[in-house]
Amino acid sequence: MLEREKGTCAEAAFLRSISTGQISLIPLARQDLDRMIELVEKYSDFPLGAVDASVLAITERLDAKLP
Repeated sequence: MLEREKGTCAEAAFLRSISTGQISLIPLARQDLDRMIELVEKYSDFPLGAVDASVLAITERLDAKLP
């Protein structure tokens, strides 16, 4: 999606920020997958795919707060 919306340079910059440690990847836990299933089923009338559901599930698990 990033490449489609912002272009190849933006996508490469994003991947580079992961590679250099500026952005950390958080692995999915089993509980995240279970929650993802719940979310996808619950919001079946929305375009909620696995990526969106994974972000929500991990955010819930980590009790992430917005600034």
